[in-house]
Amino acid sequence: MKRWIGRWLMVVGALHVPFSLVFHRAAWLDIADAGFFGTVAGQVLRGHAAWFLLFGPVLVLVGAALDTLEKARLRPPPFLGVGMLLLTAFGLVLMPRSGFWLILPPTFALLAGAAKT
Repeated sequence: MKRWIGRWLMVVGALHVPFSLVFHRAAWLDIADAGFFGTVAGQVLRGHAAWFLLFGPVLVLVGAALDTLEKARLRPPPFLGVGMLLLTAFGLVLMPRSGFWLILPPTFALLAGAAKT
């Protein structure tokens, strides 16, 4: 089986960082002008920019772990696919016009792999 699940997540995560810095530029400039520390609380646009940026490295880390399992030809635990499906579904309910759709292909692949166990 071809390794792609972890790599997919790493690419999506890696795209989060430059996307956040470009499309949330005004919020990041505000955060920098305010001195970074404690500058997000109560600021919706700053919070959105921060969460978007912080979620990218998390996806990269999860993707790297999955890629390591794929390389070793080991199946990830079933709870990972279920958890990703629940989080992605909730994200899509809250924000249907978002990039959460990009997480569905690897999620379904994880669930399909778990079903083979």
